[in-house]
Amino acid sequence: METNSDYLALTRAHFNQWDDAVGVLAAEGKKADGEARTAYQRRLKELRLARNTAQRAFDTLRAAIGPAAARSQAAMQEARDAMQEALLKVTADLHAPPRDIRPLAEPEPQAEAEVAPETTPDPPPPSATQPAQETTP
Repeated sequence: METNSDYLALTRAHFNQWDDAVGVLAAEGKKADGEARTAYQRRLKELRLARNTAQRAFDTLRAAIGPAAARSQAAMQEARDAMQEALLKVTADLHAPPRDIRPLAEPEPQAEAEVAPETTPDPPPPSATQPAQETTP
């Protein structure tokens, strides 16, 4: 970025996109019921925490000048990446097919099958595979 204000504008645009995506997840969570709704609420809380951390980094960057601005920009990038990673993970987790968490039944022990000795079948006698020849006197 050429200037701090350009970077701030780009970061603000990322926040807006992120907020829209979280809004979609929040709407899905309101439609869900039972355990799914609880999962949405818990995961949305995680996303809000990541968003708050990124917002604090953004506010610090806005106030920074000189060498502190470069350090703040690096911290902002780190916070924004963490926020984006959290969004991707939560979205994938919430949209993943439900996992069957029932305990697996222990397989029944099977008796060892008797192993027949390896043999090749005898070929059929020639008369069985060839049509009978008529004999003419």
